[in-house]
This record gives sequence, C-alpha cells and structure tokens, in this order.
Amino acid sequence: MNESKNIKFNKTVQLITKMSLDMASVVFSKLTKTDAKIIIDKIYSDDISNISENMNKNSKEVMASLVNLVGDTPMKFLFMVPLNDSLKLTDLILEKKIGTHNEFNMYVESSVQEIGNIMASAICNVFVTTCKIKLVPAPPIVMKDFSSTIFQEYTFDLAMEQNEMLVVESHFDLTNCGINCSLFLLPYLESNKILSSIEGL
Repeated sequence: MNESKNIKFNKTVQLITKMSLDMASVVFSKLTKTDAKIIIDKIYSDDISNISENMNKNSKEVMASLVNLVGDTPMKFLFMVPLNDSLKLTDLILEKKIGTHNEFNMYVESSVQEIGNIMASAICNVFVTTCKIKLVPAPPIVMKDFSSTIFQEYTFDLAMEQNEMLVVESHFDLTNCGINCSLFLLPYLESNKILSSIEGL
C-alpha cells in the first residue's frame, strides 16, 4: 500500500509550533534588548497548491531564511518577511533607531539569517524536549526575491510527494514597529508516521 501524501498536523504538533515561537520570542527579546514578542495571528495546515496559488496572486518582494531541519522527522522551515520589514528587523537586532536602514545590504541578510536560525532552533528544541525527537537545524540559506519564487523553490523537491504543510501567519509585537512575517513548516514524507503519532505532551 502506498504511503499517504497527506500529513495531518494534529493539535499537539500545532501546540509544539506555538511553544517554539514562544521560546523564539524570548530569545529575540534578549537579542534586541526590547520587549518585542512574536505573536501568532493564525496557524493552520493547507494544501501546497492552494498556498502556491495565493502566493502567485499576492507575490511581493521579501527576504527569506530557509532552514533544513535534520533528524528523526526531517522538515523544511521557511521564514519570510517583506523587504521593508526586514530593514526594521535589522535595526532592532543592531539596536538602531527604526528607519536607520533603508536599503538591502549584508547586515540585512545577516539579520534575516539570524532570525531564521533562532526560530528553527526553537522548533527543534521543543520537539527534542517534549517529544524526545532528534532534530537539529542546518545552516540557514538567505534569499531575496518575490515570495512566489521563493515558495516554489522551497516546495520544489517535496511537492510531488507531499500535499500538506503547516502555515503560521504572525507579526512582531513592538510599539510603532508593524513587522509582519510568515512561517512555513513542510515535513518530508518519511516524517509522516512519527508526526501523526504525536498525540499528547
């Protein structure tokens, strides 16, 4: 019998993701020496084709950090932030006044890479501590392009074997900041059995 292409993200897996962002939020606040928090606006699973279609309709220039999570449940993690908001993130990380950076440069690339690494590491840590699943992040790959192009590259090698992915729409909560971002978690098919069996903490 062929293994199902559709991985169901049960409530526990979604809770783990929320816990991961809470952990990442604490790290980010310490890094920027602010009270910034990563707030989840919406978390849901959806078909890759639906997300891709929406991306194509609303494509915009973004900075992205793509991280492969390697271990018992290999996954691909993607953090995307609008280009203008990536400049604000850079100011926060470098402890500069919001608006200091107004063009893309190596500092912006490094900042997006760091945020991607913080979030991916948090996801791995929560899976390890709560589920005893071995999972570590590979070095992040930073990209600057339109969101639809990056998303296609992110899903290219898995779209034929996997239908569903986890989507987290969120923003950084900091006065006068207004930084929006999106997170995507796409497991490899071989992770199906383990993820589907996680049913309680």
